Amino acid sequence: MTQEIMQMLHEWAPQDAILLAWPHSQSDWAPILPEVQRTYCDIIAQVTHFEPVVLIVPEDPAEYASLPSELRSRCLLVPCATNDTWCRDYGPLALQSPSGARGIVDFTFNAWGGKFGATLDNQVVRHLVAGKLFAPEVTYIDALDLTFEGGALECNGEGILLTTKSCVEDPHRNAHLYEAPYIYKELLAHLGLTDYCSLEVDPLPGDDTDGHIDTIARFIDPDTIIYVSPSDPTAQSFAALTELERQLQELARQRPNLRLIALPDVGDYPSRYETDCLIPATYANFLLVNGALLLPIYGRSTDSEAQRILQQALPHLEVVPIDCSILVEQHGSLHCISMQIPQGFLNPSLLDTITR
Repeated sequence: MTQEIMQMLHEWAPQDAILLAWPHSQSDWAPILPEVQRTYCDIIAQVTHFEPVVLIVPEDPAEYASLPSELRSRCLLVPCATNDTWCRDYGPLALQSPSGARGIVDFTFNAWGGKFGATLDNQVVRHLVAGKLFAPEVTYIDALDLTFEGGALECNGEGILLTTKSCVEDPHRNAHLYEAPYIYKELLAHLGLTDYCSLEVDPLPGDDTDGHIDTIARFIDPDTIIYVSPSDPTAQSFAALTELERQLQELARQRPNLRLIALPDVGDYPSRYETDCLIPATYANFLLVNGALLLPIYGRSTDSEAQRILQQALPHLEVVPIDCSILVEQHGSLHCISMQIPQGFLNPSLLDTITR
């Protein structure tokens, strides 16, 4: 009998919870910690209108003393040491077979090619497994011989991976296997996928991930990609986004069922804290939850246009804007700090402890 293949789950699948990691004084958030913690409270409040939050917290309760009790009651607090809060990239990637067999893949995380310390973050998934966060029938899949980040991987739920060459083929991630097509063969095999499109575009200004796909293009259903368009000719991102649009249009010609929806570019977004530094503010870094799309906004005139476009594209969801201007000060946004835990993956005994 042929064994069923588990496949990477798309992000619009029903969810048990959203995984977040609380910003703490030993992380890069330290200089702006009160402000970013307030933003995290806003995010937790919005997410928990729709589903619970699993919140990774430092072992010292003083580090999360600013988290209000009414929000704590809507979260499952999991003490675990972390370097930083980008759990999209070091969190568990969920796989499921057609018959419902479930697994989580644990890739090595080396902070985008060794740019920063990541020893603690790289152990988070194993810590969650050891703490029995996941349902007993969820299989742990050790893929620590490969280095990938969740923000670099988009799938359409029907076997197709969307990614970028600058991340997947980076020799600082997988020096032993970075040449195409071998790296893609290994990646597809671990995720249970059958085909891929790897875009060749320059990263947005200030993107220190080397160009994660979740900053520029996202699936919202098997046949629709929402992407950041070259809407601002004055922006430093204009050339890269023009090339992105060209490659996606070519992909759509090859796949006639593929629909493309353009989001506006936020434009050049200077840091408030770093001199002469542009940071990658983007509307493509949205988060899907049960019944809603949480949209990062940045206090720009394009915020309302992005909200309108997404609401029109997804009329069955509530589009909820959240000010994420402080998150991009560390060069990421809403999708970057979060990871969905799909339905049936969380230990049901833990779900019962969370206030709904």
